[in-house]
Amino acid sequence: MSKLVIVESSSKAKTIRKILGDGYDVVASNGHVIDLPKTKMGVDIENDFKTEYVIDKNKSKIVKDLKDRVKKASEVYLASDPDREGEAISFFLSDLLGINSGKTRIEFNEITSKAVKNAISSPREIDMKKVNAQQTRRILDRLVGYSISPLLWKKLGYSTSAGRVQSVALKLICKLEDEIKKFVPEKYWTADGFFEGIKLSLFKINDKKADRVSDRKSLSKLEEMKGEIFATSSSIKKKLSSPSLPFKTSTLQQTASTELSFSPSRTMRIAQNLYSGIDINGSMTGLITYMRTDSTRISDDAREEARSFITKEFGKNYHQRRGDKKDKKAQDAHEAIRPTTLSRSPDSIRSFLKSEEYKLYKLIYNRFLASQMSDMKYDQLEVIADREGFAFKSLFNKITFDGYFKIYPKSKEDYLSEFPKIKSSLALDELEIKENQTKPPARFTEASLIKKLEKEGIGRPSTFTTIVETLKSRDYVSLEEKKFQPTPLGYAVKDILDENFPNIMNVKFTSDMESNLDDIEEDKKEWLSILKEFYKGFEQNLEKFKNKLQEDLSRKIDTDLKCEDCGLTMQLKRGRFGPYVECENKHKKSVPSEAVSLEEEKEGFVHLANSVKKEQKRKEGVKTDVKISGKDAVLKQGPYGHYLEAEIDGKKVRQSIPKNLKLDLNSNFVELAAKLDIIKKEREAIEKKAAPCEKCESKMMVREGKWGIFLSCSSYPKCKNIRKYSKNGQ
Repeated sequence: MSKLVIVESSSKAKTIRKILGDGYDVVASNGHVIDLPKTKMGVDIENDFKTEYVIDKNKSKIVKDLKDRVKKASEVYLASDPDREGEAISFFLSDLLGINSGKTRIEFNEITSKAVKNAISSPREIDMKKVNAQQTRRILDRLVGYSISPLLWKKLGYSTSAGRVQSVALKLICKLEDEIKKFVPEKYWTADGFFEGIKLSLFKINDKKADRVSDRKSLSKLEEMKGEIFATSSSIKKKLSSPSLPFKTSTLQQTASTELSFSPSRTMRIAQNLYSGIDINGSMTGLITYMRTDSTRISDDAREEARSFITKEFGKNYHQRRGDKKDKKAQDAHEAIRPTTLSRSPDSIRSFLKSEEYKLYKLIYNRFLASQMSDMKYDQLEVIADREGFAFKSLFNKITFDGYFKIYPKSKEDYLSEFPKIKSSLALDELEIKENQTKPPARFTEASLIKKLEKEGIGRPSTFTTIVETLKSRDYVSLEEKKFQPTPLGYAVKDILDENFPNIMNVKFTSDMESNLDDIEEDKKEWLSILKEFYKGFEQNLEKFKNKLQEDLSRKIDTDLKCEDCGLTMQLKRGRFGPYVECENKHKKSVPSEAVSLEEEKEGFVHLANSVKKEQKRKEGVKTDVKISGKDAVLKQGPYGHYLEAEIDGKKVRQSIPKNLKLDLNSNFVELAAKLDIIKKEREAIEKKAAPCEKCESKMMVREGKWGIFLSCSSYPKCKNIRKYSKNGQ
């Protein structure tokens, strides 16, 4: 009889199967096999929050297969991921499959031969404290989502939902947007002086800070000093720049977003592949440690390997032993994200990796290696030029020892090879005064939102990506130039929740709840008492909202719309799929959700005419000079951009158009034919110049994706080869 190892993913199963070899049967559960029912709450509040779990319909075959394998196995090891969610998966599998022996749980932070075999040799019992923490989170999320969402449907439509953590994230985005809207720009001036070829910036006037001058007149005297001599002083200080810590989940997502333009969800998908295993020379190999972690700690083995590698490759002076820095908010259950071994450099295995896998692995590899290297050392020259109360200053940096910069430079542009020569006095040759305006706060990007959530203690490494993706999928936010803007629907949801569920929308309350979950895991608090305490206040707010909603839905709310059939005034109504208007003769018409002002709705009269008119024009499209199969085409906009549409033989035929075209849908007519013809000829020229597909020799064609045009094999889908395109060449 073989020993059975149950893991979460099939890719991980392949890797571990290769490591353990004969005598072991390794199979995947593909995540949770049971969960709370989708059609009802599944939590008995009156009976100490007892849960009702059901087998996922899509997992019934997997469950049957697992039961058969358990019967045939001599021993069973539960090897789900090393976090709360993984602990819960192991617990439910143990219960469902009737695995009653005590020590069946194994975990490893990296999928290497040493880590997996060590785990097999030292199984433990399932940690019920972790399971209780996970279950508390699951029940809290279910109580909030399944209690509030049906009420939101009645008010805003079926597509809306409330989430315990996502709602607070939405509030942060809306709050920032409010600050941006209220922001009033103010003028200020900066002054740069060019002193015999050396650029210095004004930083003081009469010993007061003046890097931003609010009164232009205060610079009048300075303008008269052009050509005059300024006394100068200079000094050099020794400085250090320390490397960044190894990645944790949030910093990996932020850095991958900034440096690689990867979304958090894309980053985690790629990281999952690198962790689970990549086929290298026919052997499935785990390349990085577990990627859901809030710790920057590394193991003694990893630290020693780094010391040995750095000393051998760069010399002893490039290694610097560093202690671990522990974040008070971190659970610190796992190591930082690092390569499983430094012997597999990114370039040495590049041929086995997809392009995106190589980029992310290189980022993780270099960041970890740099974290164990010596500080970069540099000299900093400070130069000050002063005359009659006007003081200019600049700092110049010169690297004296590159240290970790050798492989992971933060910014080489800020460093000079040699310092400028500074005399005791310099003449002001040129003065450049610029008028500027203060700028509003920057909107959140996906990366900066995750950074904010982590700072506020909202969510955990395993939930950051889900929070972001939920906000986007619910249409609560839109991404404009990679920055979040709340939609009218997002604002509406936030306003309703903020008014009726203050605790759910309170940042500190949500953060404290995350701490409570940590305390449950550490056996400092009892899970049932946390749930009871939460539900006591939540239930009161819930009942108040139900009564208020009932009153709102029974009110008569007039609009400025007249019925097209009978001319009577239309009243605003709320239905399962959103708002609509209806006259006394029961004639109905849908209206856009974003057109309805909640403030006007409270007052009893809503202006809709202009919004309905705009929506009608959007649906009809804008006339163009383009023809599709001889028929006039109109320009329309959908969720994925602009497109052309024409009616041919009673059917609507659509044609995509290049995304970089600037189009005005508010005009009555758009000239497009000539522009499209030029783009068509440009792309034909690119295709003509392009070398054949290196995999099948077929012709390469220009296609357009999210990030612009690229070359794709014309034999797709048989051949899926793609090639980047650059304006400077292929």
